[in-house]
Amino acid sequence: MRTIRLIMLEERHLPGLLGDVHGLDVIDLGCGTGRHSVRLVAAGARVTAVDFSDGMVAKARRKPGWEQVQFIPSRSDARVAISGLLVRPRTELSGARSCR
Repeated sequence: MRTIRLIMLEERHLPGLLGDVHGLDVIDLGCGTGRHSVRLVAAGARVTAVDFSDGMVAKARRKPGWEQVQFIPSRSDARVAISGLLVRPRTELSGARSCR
């Protein structure tokens, strides 16, 4: 039930937080089943998706639109995700661009 509530919350708020993604390059870190990746592709974004779970990515590959997603399998010894950077307006991330 908790997962369903989280999905409903994301469905309601994520599009507004991201704004118009048409023509943008977007990275979906921890893409899981590709729910956000395929939606972003449908909205005109160029999406690169990353995940370490072969099972989740197998589910993503069955979704219509996944063939337009550039997928990079994550093979690493450690992973770090700073949740505060996951969903931020572009204006707040301008300093992060120099960290590429």
